[in-house]
Amino acid sequence: MREAFREPSWNNPVVRIVDGARRDLAPRLDGDWSLAGLLTFMVKALDTSPERAPNWLRLVAAEADGHRRGVETAIFGMT
Repeated sequence: MREAFREPSWNNPVVRIVDGARRDLAPRLDGDWSLAGLLTFMVKALDTSPERAPNWLRLVAAEADGHRRGVETAIFGMT
């Protein structure tokens, strides 16, 4: 598969999200291997397709990005 996308053997790993005709839905991901980076890439790629990214994936990507930036969770109770 690497040869089909003209990827050099030393340039791995990369992530591609393609359609049925093997066309990239977004530029390949080749550097940000964090959970937030991968999820954001998935949302970006799926938004170019007719189906669009589901809302649950958007929420998970936003939460992962928040954790990456250091956002913390606080729980408050009321009586």
